[in-house]
Amino acid sequence: MSKTINYDILYDKKEYAVIINELVDLINDKYYSDPTSAGRPLKTPLINIVKAIIYVLKTGCQWCMLPKEFGNYSTLYKHFLKYTKDDLFDDEWGNKLREYNRQYKYKSNLEKQLIDCTLVKSIHGTDVVGRNPCDRGRKGTKISLQTDSKGAPIGVAANGANTPDHYMMQNTFDNLKVKKKTRAKLYADKGYSNQPALTCAENNNFKLVCENKKNRKVKLFKELDHDMNHFRYAIEASIGWVKQFKRLILRYDRKMNSYMGFLKIAFAIIIQRKI
Repeated sequence: MSKTINYDILYDKKEYAVIINELVDLINDKYYSDPTSAGRPLKTPLINIVKAIIYVLKTGCQWCMLPKEFGNYSTLYKHFLKYTKDDLFDDEWGNKLREYNRQYKYKSNLEKQLIDCTLVKSIHGTDVVGRNPCDRGRKGTKISLQTDSKGAPIGVAANGANTPDHYMMQNTFDNLKVKKKTRAKLYADKGYSNQPALTCAENNNFKLVCENKKNRKVKLFKELDHDMNHFRYAIEASIGWVKQFKRLILRYDRKMNSYMGFLKIAFAIIIQRKI
């Protein structure tokens, strides 16, 4: 006889239980809080839908390979697309950042921020892709991530893999969930060591801190922070935390909006671990 698998073991960690409960409450408030609204009631329990989404994020499995205990995979996938289209996961990410702010008053953490990019291989992506120079010209997507000094994700942008890092700075700044009114230091690697990146940072009230490229005759960055590499460990760790979610290692989603939905859930989980 086949043994029954207890899938609740996958959500035994505190951060997953908190995120699941908050997503259920958020979905209830957004779609099902009005008893007079038209429409058929859900046949699949809402908590099963949320758990299925987290299961796909953690394990990276296909929707059609989801355990039957969650419900019909087609129904689960349609609900995920609906929530992604309505920016529900973006709202959850913003809510976790506000909670993080209330408990730890992380405005001091915003005085020193970090930015970096990472490449993701695209398997089925049809939009926001480009030739990956690190993967023999195959399709790929580049993710630009901005964090506070403790590695909490506060901004993200996406473009084709052949896009230079500094071209994505403005989109990342535009998508910041929290912004500092006063000038802040922005730590970056040598990929941002050029005049366009320096100008973009200055226009957005950031002081770019970066190492000069060795082959550059004119040194753009004269006042270097000796603790720069120490601070940069935070964003490298944050990118590593993101890639612990197997669904995010490779891009299987055809539309970038779906991949970003999973990514924002991962951001909420990462921030919850810091609370």
